[in-house]
Amino acid sequence: MSYTHKIVNGAEVPLTAGEIAELEAQDTAWAAGALLAAKSTKARVVLQGMDAFLAPRCCGYCDSEKASWPQQTAEAQALETDPDAAAPLVRAIAASRGMPVADLALRIRNNAATWMVLSGYAVGRKGALLDAIAAATTVEAVDAIEVSYTAPEGYESEALLFHLGG
Repeated sequence: MSYTHKIVNGAEVPLTAGEIAELEAQDTAWAAGALLAAKSTKARVVLQGMDAFLAPRCCGYCDSEKASWPQQTAEAQALETDPDAAAPLVRAIAASRGMPVADLALRIRNNAATWMVLSGYAVGRKGALLDAIAAATTVEAVDAIEVSYTAPEGYESEALLFHLGG
């Protein structure tokens, strides 16, 4: 916006250089605040999108069970190398399910590999979107960033629900 005059007692009076500078600074501050608000809002959409992308792929499992997935994976990998390896968690799950430990360990390894691809994709996509948001210099540029998460080729199935316990 260009500022040149003001109204004083009903008459148009030219602005001083100091008044123009003050008005332009206010415009800059407003624009910076609007840009920050747009970036913050878009970043929340990015994070919500990532959660929405990953949630159906591991739904139905409580947080405490999901917290055991790294241990399950480590034990399953150890069992691949040594069928007699100590693997108390995997052995307990297999016993509770009435299935061979080796079968369960294979399922865990396959599910872990799939999860790494999907979660790795989602984390990378989130990072790319947040980088684009950080680089945007206008509200319009932020608004133009399309937030989408699409499964990589071969992992498209929305029904892909898995549980590292098999």
